[in-house]
Amino acid sequence: MSKKPPDYGLDAPGIVRNCLVFGGLGLCAGGMLAWREHHVMMWLGVVILIASTGLFSQGLLMIHYSKAGKFRCRDRILDFIEWKGQETVLDVGTGRGLLLIGAAKRTSGRAVGIDLWSQKDLSKNSADGTMANAAIEGVADRVEVRDQDAQHMAFADCSFDAVFSNLCLHNIPTLEGRQQACREIARVLRPLGSAVISDYKALEDYQSAFAAAGCHVEPPCRINYFPPLRVVRVQKPSRQC
Repeated sequence: MSKKPPDYGLDAPGIVRNCLVFGGLGLCAGGMLAWREHHVMMWLGVVILIASTGLFSQGLLMIHYSKAGKFRCRDRILDFIEWKGQETVLDVGTGRGLLLIGAAKRTSGRAVGIDLWSQKDLSKNSADGTMANAAIEGVADRVEVRDQDAQHMAFADCSFDAVFSNLCLHNIPTLEGRQQACREIARVLRPLGSAVISDYKALEDYQSAFAAAGCHVEPPCRINYFPPLRVVRVQKPSRQC
């Protein structure tokens, strides 16, 4: 019997659905209008076709990211850490555990993921789903998930050697909230520990918050997949904690 593969879900399923449905309807409507003999209707159809093609294509690209692209992004993100093999890891906004489980495969230490399990951000998002994936991937004995808000973590100061967060912090609606989450990440990092934050927007908010917390912040670099991610790597100085 073949082994059941892990299921890391579809990112932003509502947006994907809307892109495909409205893009598809637009393509049908634009196609019918574009064949009209009336010039105004014809050009209106062309405009609708162009806009709908972009919308439909975005939906397809988002599906591709969920099924293939985010695995390559995960590997690029994990490569920002110089692994020694015994790191204790935190994944902020772990979802169904893509980064969390990938990190657990690179270390013999403990890997902890936190999330609020929003179904809007990821299909079938749940702690049980994450642990099911960890079991399939063979790391369940070293993985733990907790219901926690990134702005108010219940971990002690200096608990983790590495912290990751991918496409999560922008969901916090306020600037102060995003900065508070960054301060919490800095707080739970051990001296000389590294945090890797990847997102498609608000990177400047993260940079300023980590710098204000006394961390060394490297300039953001780009991962050229869809959505195009930028990555900030942060290191906590040895004198803290």
